[in-house]
Amino acid sequence: MSRTLIDISILLNILGFGQGMFLCFSLWKSRKVKSENIYLVYLFIAISVIILNAIFRLSYYIDALWFFEMFSNSFLLVIAPSIFLFVKIKSKQAHPQNPKWVHYLPFLFYFSFNLVSLVYLETKQSTTEIIDNIAYLIFNLQFIVYFVLSLFILGKIKPLPDPLKWIRIAIWLIIVPWLLQLGFLFAENIFGVVIPDFLSLNLSLIFGICTFFLSYVHTTGKVGFAKKEKYEDSRISPNELSRNLNIIKSIIKKEKLFLDKEMSLKKISEKTQLSPRDVSLSINQGMQQNFVDFINSYRIESFKQIIRQESSSNYTLVAIAENCGFKSSSTFYAAFKKQMGITPKQYKDNLDSNP
Repeated sequence: MSRTLIDISILLNILGFGQGMFLCFSLWKSRKVKSENIYLVYLFIAISVIILNAIFRLSYYIDALWFFEMFSNSFLLVIAPSIFLFVKIKSKQAHPQNPKWVHYLPFLFYFSFNLVSLVYLETKQSTTEIIDNIAYLIFNLQFIVYFVLSLFILGKIKPLPDPLKWIRIAIWLIIVPWLLQLGFLFAENIFGVVIPDFLSLNLSLIFGICTFFLSYVHTTGKVGFAKKEKYEDSRISPNELSRNLNIIKSIIKKEKLFLDKEMSLKKISEKTQLSPRDVSLSINQGMQQNFVDFINSYRIESFKQIIRQESSSNYTLVAIAENCGFKSSSTFYAAFKKQMGITPKQYKDNLDSNP
């Protein structure tokens, strides 16, 4: 392997490590604004330690810092629980009284074992191998269980709001190196393929890509990564939320308020006798939507019902959409694509081909 390629790899890993540490410090400062960011701090500490170990291995400093890899392996057990806990809190599914530290017990045990082994240097090799194998098994089980649960939680939120979309991308960026290391393991143990250390060590570069992606998310500040989201500290009780939503939905359906092209939060407030804040908060908290997307969802459902009728063939899609409350074709197409994932024409073509 050429020294130039190794040097480039080291440089890229150093940049990834730097980004990880930058995020750690930034999120630590923002934890009072968004307390769930503490789990992202844990995540980036773990990723940074793993990247740093790859740097030491590639630069041969690991000979002098041989013990560092022991602790680096411990931090693998931090990644999946941190993502899972962050997703649960962001999706409002975490119970405030449930102890979160329980999820980090495997890490605490394995880290403590490595620390004791390093201090006393009397741990039997057979014992060390058994603990290492158990830790590796737990690490893989964590990835399967925690990431499946995380993706399942996100999958239930439809449509997925912007403040949560980046989490799904980050999860897949972290899953990729895990899948690759499993592939390397099977290739070596089942097919006898020798995987070069350079290749396996550079799986950390994908973690580096993840840190760069999340640095972009953090610095743009458009998706609630570090800034307080609207109404984030304002919560209404489940009973009040249910009552408000029933009132809002009932009046919208009964009077077909969505057909009004100038429908606004103020008009809904006047019709329901709820304050504009309570209307907005109830929709935001209960439906995981903003007011505009919420009203557009009724317009889209009305559009879908109309184009199923034979008489709809006499009108253009835009004309039908305007009769459903949309002010313009661009607003209609954007809202439809956002909710349905396909264009109105594609939706109609699917209906025509599957009567």
